[in-house]
Amino acid sequence: MKKLSTLLTAFSLLVSITLCPSVTVGATGDPAIVVSSGSAYAGENVTITVSLRDNPGIQGILIDTHYDQTRLELVSETESGMFSVYGTSANITVHPFNTTWTKNYGTGEVTGDGVLVTFVFKVKDTAAPGFAEIRVDSRGKATNIVNSLFQSVAFDFIPGGVTVLPCTIIIDEDNSQSAGDSFIVYGTLYGAWSRFGFEVTNEDPDGREEEEINSAGYEWSAGEFGGFAGGKFGIRLTGSAFKNLTEFWFHLFAFDGSDYVHDGWTRFEWEK
Repeated sequence: MKKLSTLLTAFSLLVSITLCPSVTVGATGDPAIVVSSGSAYAGENVTITVSLRDNPGIQGILIDTHYDQTRLELVSETESGMFSVYGTSANITVHPFNTTWTKNYGTGEVTGDGVLVTFVFKVKDTAAPGFAEIRVDSRGKATNIVNSLFQSVAFDFIPGGVTVLPCTIIIDEDNSQSAGDSFIVYGTLYGAWSRFGFEVTNEDPDGREEEEINSAGYEWSAGEFGGFAGGKFGIRLTGSAFKNLTEFWFHLFAFDGSDYVHDGWTRFEWEK
């Protein structure tokens, strides 16, 4: 973020603009400020851009960025350098987050399209699956987007957002393998989990009663049996009952804060 003097320069120009007569300038095409979209699991970061499209030429712009605070947390912002002066809210936690751009007076207008600013949002660990909207506006004032003659330039505002993906479990069957007198099941948890565990049976669970094996112990090669914000894991299955098996069925189950999810039963075969 720029120093206070830079911020004052940006804001003073915009204030002077708002005092001038407002004349809406027509333009070919449909000038728009566009918010991109992305997807992520709870606990992950996602990058979102705010861009100019079909820009007819502007010298100053002020926009506020609004986002779903129940699902998203703003982590950082990076300005692209399209304008010579850039200013933002004093703190990244301010909502809506304010950004201003100006081009030094007498140096013409910015006429190109492209990214104005890049935001990084974290999807909160407690975020429910669904779409978290991110939108921008100019506070309802046409005079907050102007050309070099201090005339208002009309822009549409196109929202975007983040699709919060449901928590998912994937077992890596190809890399799960025997290790001496034990077997390691590898996989990946996507999303933020409050707790999880596993079950093993020595009979096909489809249509028959499950018989859970009380193995003597287990080891996590990553994470822990409790809260875990996604990532790869490995579970080492051991115990006298397990050692006598040549095949078994395994599934991991987890609780994402709202519901239990499991990957389904996976059959493994291994040689002694």
